[in-house]
Amino acid sequence: MRGHKASIRYAKSLIDLALSQEITEAVYKDVILIKESLRANRELVVMLKSPIIKQDKKSVILSKVFENKLGDLTQAFIKIIVLKKRESMLVDICNDYIHLYKEHKNIITAEVKTAAVLSDATKKKIGEMVKSIAEGNLEIIETVDLDLIGGFVIKVGDKQMDESISQKLNKINREFSHNPYIVKL
Repeated sequence: MRGHKASIRYAKSLIDLALSQEITEAVYKDVILIKESLRANRELVVMLKSPIIKQDKKSVILSKVFENKLGDLTQAFIKIIVLKKRESMLVDICNDYIHLYKEHKNIITAEVKTAAVLSDATKKKIGEMVKSIAEGNLEIIETVDLDLIGGFVIKVGDKQMDESISQKLNKINREFSHNPYIVKL
């Protein structure tokens, strides 16, 4: 899901700067680190969204958290984000940067949900299937969802293929609940 217009603009600016300095890979790794840090630390996200904590304090905290972990461009970018009072959008900016980076590198992300961990042979078959409908470098994100019972759900962009047992059971249930041969009184 893409973020707000402002987060997209900031992400576009960051990728343009990274491209001009030829450090897109390093900035991508920095953005992943920021995103994972924010996902793992709820208190940090709450602090960023707090209207009570002043911008200079937020900037100091972010500097300490990411000290010696981020490149100079990324650190300067975070300072600008805080200065412009957009720190609450940092997660959206990271997501939008990742999207733009993958678009630039022609990386196709396939999200695969299964009831069990995939074998290497199955991953290879899924990769071939996805490459037949989309061109580019393939990245498979695998998640295990026990509610599927069996089968899989593949999502590539806005396309989804649901071949799970639970979906098929739901379909059968809908078909049996609507029986045209029963006369309604």
